[in-house]
Amino acid sequence: KEAKAFHKQLADWFDEFDPSSERKLIARYVRYFDIAWKHGVQIVLSAGFVGVFWIVLLLGGSLFNLIGIKFVSELIEKPWFFLPATATMFAAAVHLTDVRAGLIKGIRTVALTLLSWLLPVLVVLATAFLLALPFTGLDPLWKTRSAAGILLSAAATLIILLNAAYQDGEPDGVVPLVLRVAGRTGGMLLVPLVAIAIYALWLRIGQHGLTPDRIVAAACALVATVYALGYAFASLRLGRWMLRLEITNVAAAFLSLAVLLSLFSPLADPARLSVDAQMARLAAGKVTPEAFDYKFLRFEGQRYGRKALESLKGRGGEAGRRAGEALAMAESGRWSEPDTPRTVPVAAIDVWPKGRTLPASFLEMDWSNQQGDRARCADVDQQRCSATFLDLDGDGREEIAIAQYGRLYVYAATPEGKWSSIGFYAVSDCGKQETLTNAVRAGTLKTLTPLWRDIEVAGRRFGIAPSDNGCINVPASQAIPDPDLQATRP
Repeated sequence: KEAKAFHKQLADWFDEFDPSSERKLIARYVRYFDIAWKHGVQIVLSAGFVGVFWIVLLLGGSLFNLIGIKFVSELIEKPWFFLPATATMFAAAVHLTDVRAGLIKGIRTVALTLLSWLLPVLVVLATAFLLALPFTGLDPLWKTRSAAGILLSAAATLIILLNAAYQDGEPDGVVPLVLRVAGRTGGMLLVPLVAIAIYALWLRIGQHGLTPDRIVAAACALVATVYALGYAFASLRLGRWMLRLEITNVAAAFLSLAVLLSLFSPLADPARLSVDAQMARLAAGKVTPEAFDYKFLRFEGQRYGRKALESLKGRGGEAGRRAGEALAMAESGRWSEPDTPRTVPVAAIDVWPKGRTLPASFLEMDWSNQQGDRARCADVDQQRCSATFLDLDGDGREEIAIAQYGRLYVYAATPEGKWSSIGFYAVSDCGKQETLTNAVRAGTLKTLTPLWRDIEVAGRRFGIAPSDNGCINVPASQAIPDPDLQATRP
């Protein structure tokens, strides 16, 4: 009798948690919902439990440190301790929450109910965003260089909130009118959000080719397309609220598994596809050997990239030389700046006053060899710079000053006729409307005698850095003459 009772209890447990207990390929949606959200709540609670566990350990280590015992703090920093300890605590938390199915179900219901009321908020924001696009155009999106990722993230959040409102879809559940309207609207909003994300990703790939990140983004876009089309159909379908959402969720889940298996297999290995695409761009002449990203092949192309570099090296020429240099790079070279010459981006600099031009020697300067701070015209968000000419050291020769992001970068000519970065002025608007760029364009930028003398330390000269009160105007009569200013370059 005891064996039969245990067998029945075990069978009931499997019937509750195992979809295959329904003995059919596709289980009922409510079974998928229960299991998926149960595991989701378990993961969140277990992660929180592990976090509190480590807070307790760190607090205990701090207590022992107070009395000069460092053993506990040193112990918890050891990999052989914190890795198994973290895994053990996470497993214990999963086990403890697993035997409390009723408690997990209650927490899940409360969490989903709270999340569902965020759905109208996101729907209003997404609607306002899409309505504003015809007036702003798509250019601001492209300038972010992360439009596809942001739009896909917004779509994923909208999907999660829709499911939080729908929950298991049982007909006895009463969904408020506000959530029903927001759900149908949100289901239709997914289509334009995902479409714009796909378009942004397509443009980026067309310009710069495939990379592992873009391949993963394309995979996410594929799954998001299924969600968008399915949810839009569920929104337009009359009858029970968003009923077709169930079919979409199950189909998207199987598609997600297939996509993951493909990405982790040679079939759609992101590294292999990226290397093949970049090599095809080089072979087709879409990118020159000088501008080709050899570091990408070396550090992100994995074995496919290294094989491609060896192939380029064997061909010789400029591409072969650069491929050999990339193969010889140490791991630390992954984060180093490229050693290719970077000339001044003339097209991104406006010269003032009108009619003046930058010297040829300045335009031919290799910015990659400049040390310290320098203007980064068009490097970030395609921002332009404004350049003007000032005699900042009183030697009768003009320096070039480039304004960008509230800084005025100064370049001076050396006796050999080359240009070198001297430093920059950090300019605050001090609450006024006139910005540094406007001052350069209007020609109101001028040099003044320093109010405070420079100091010399170990043969080096230092000027004073303004404090928070640097916006207070000081009468010109208080300026201290500096006789060395006219004789010594800063």
